[in-house]
Amino acid sequence: MAFNDKIVAVKAPTRGKKQYPEVLKFLLTHKPSDQTNVNGCLADYASICKNPGIAIILSDLFDPKGYEDGLKALAYRNFDINLIHVLDHEELFWSKTGHLLLHEAETGDNKVTFVDKQVLTLYRKKIDAFISKIKSYCGHYGINYFLCDTRVPFEDLLTNYLSKGALFR
Repeated sequence: MAFNDKIVAVKAPTRGKKQYPEVLKFLLTHKPSDQTNVNGCLADYASICKNPGIAIILSDLFDPKGYEDGLKALAYRNFDINLIHVLDHEELFWSKTGHLLLHEAETGDNKVTFVDKQVLTLYRKKIDAFISKIKSYCGHYGINYFLCDTRVPFEDLLTNYLSKGALFR
């Protein structure tokens, strides 16, 4: 399923290695856009999916409405949930200081800000806390969690993720 603030496309569940190219094609044809509604879309998908199976969720989880209720809806329907938390390398390892122009990719908004060493230290603590909270939440609900740096090509991400055995327990 691809979504932003609503479900925009659903691909029927598939199985087998031969389906990998089709699934990859589906994922690569959908680009981020608009605002998201992780909670609502995951809950909607959980309610319409007749046969729960493996759910692989790719998201930065920066939705201001949260992600917890959507993941919980999938967990209650007995999906085998695999969360691939995608963050930009700069979000993970921010190092720039001084006057900066920040661009919000989903909304197109720009913001000028000033970052000094104190703000940088606070940012690093907040991003670490954000990731730790998600890992803890996933652990509580038996959700497999995998952090992905955007410097890793998407195809390599899937290969690395699958080679860790997350889907083959």
